[in-house]
Amino acid sequence: MAHQPDCRSYLGLDASGSLLPSDLDVRQFGFGQSNPTYLLTHQRTCRLVLRRKPSKVAHRSAHALDREYAVLSSLARHNSSAPGWTVPVPRVVAYCSDGDVVGAEFYLMEFIEGRIFEDPAMPGMTASDRRRAYADVVRVLCSIHSVDLDRVGLERFGRRGGYVSRQVRRLLAVSKKQAETVGEVPGLSEIAAQLAERSARCPDRVSLIHGDYKVDNLIFHPTEPRILAVLDWELSTVGDPMCDLANLSMMYYIGNDTPGIRGVAGKELGSDRTGLPTPGELAAMYGGAVRPAVPPTELAEWSSFYLAFLFFKNCVIVHGVAQRARSGVASSAQARAVAALLPRLVGYTRAFLRGGVPGSSRL
Repeated sequence: MAHQPDCRSYLGLDASGSLLPSDLDVRQFGFGQSNPTYLLTHQRTCRLVLRRKPSKVAHRSAHALDREYAVLSSLARHNSSAPGWTVPVPRVVAYCSDGDVVGAEFYLMEFIEGRIFEDPAMPGMTASDRRRAYADVVRVLCSIHSVDLDRVGLERFGRRGGYVSRQVRRLLAVSKKQAETVGEVPGLSEIAAQLAERSARCPDRVSLIHGDYKVDNLIFHPTEPRILAVLDWELSTVGDPMCDLANLSMMYYIGNDTPGIRGVAGKELGSDRTGLPTPGELAAMYGGAVRPAVPPTELAEWSSFYLAFLFFKNCVIVHGVAQRARSGVASSAQARAVAALLPRLVGYTRAFLRGGVPGSSRL
């Protein structure tokens, strides 16, 4: 990994690791639960964000903070050389693999003041600002997908090509392992086989991808409809950029009260009254702005396939929630509510695989 400065000095620690009497205030954010995230305030003036690996991890490769730090550092280099395609990210300060400093691997980055919308309907914005905000959401996504991997030091960040095929195989293996505790998900193996067959013929474009690009992973300016930072790069890799677009588009099929995630299903779309783009408008904005451009025919032919893949991925994630609840790891009440979505998620995945839209427009 790159240069690791003495992180104790950034945290106000002495050589033994004890806190110096320097008024270091530590508060945990409500988001960033996969990797616990904290706001550090020193003498009320200096504010940094500490993102650390949890004390217990299910898989050694999970919670890859070194990868997050690497991609944020590389994007800073990208932004200095590609002014027309900047990707707003926090400035990273230091990375530390030494678990003795705060009890786990961590990195530090600047704190950015702004708005985070858990609700993609962006309550509180005017309709015109909401439309401009979504234009910026698409602009930033196109910028992520324009990054020159070789130029910014990400040439070995992931394998190029075959991303969806590899993910389908991996996710099915994870599901089978989870099934040892909670039983198999009916129809999931059949769905995986269909996805695997079609993934061999999908466009398979290659770019940097965020891996979980959605509205609640963005910090917006306190008053303006523009993005100041993209957060949570834990799942970033080299992959198929259409997966990021599908991940963003999942909000159209999820209700505002769905456990664990909120969407805009049931909202008025494509009107001046709300400023919320339709799925077609969002895809057209992306296809025309990203470089190289994605032809409308390609978007029309493959959008259902990529949505099917993302819903399949979420089937496996929800299956895992049920498995952790059965093992006593997850919060039982919330886990039961999330796990109850699994049959409908499977149904949505099947509908998208057939090239259509689920019979119900909201999950």
